Amino acid sequence: LQSSAKGLEKLLWALLVLLLPVAGLIIWYLLGPGKKPA
Repeated sequence: LQSSAKGLEKLLWALLVLLLPVAGLIIWYLLGPGKKPA
């Protein structure tokens, strides 16, 4: 957040960093080793 990037770029990077772990958790939940047969 202290970089020389513009405000919008900082916001997009912050959102990306926050959302990636959540997206990974959702994908693991849907496709991970505990998946039930369809």
